[in-house]
Amino acid sequence: MLKTLIAQLAVQRGAATMRFNEVSLQKAEDDDYGKWDIDDTRRPKLKLKHINKMRNMQEMRKKEHDEEVISNKAMYSQGEAE
Repeated sequence: MLKTLIAQLAVQRGAATMRFNEVSLQKAEDDDYGKWDIDDTRRPKLKLKHINKMRNMQEMRKKEHDEEVISNKAMYSQGEAE
């Protein structure tokens, strides 16, 4: 059962899933939202676009963490009793 779960994770990773690093590097040159100049007096407002981007990044981080936990449990678990 555990081997099939690991195999399913490997198949899912091979599919068109994006990783957190890919999202965070996406369009970095266009994203100057959080950059401040010395003469800026106000903080920029959070727009729906930025809130959604942060939510997506958080969801991807959680998904990657869950995958790591499953793989680490499989890797470091004690063998099945015979």
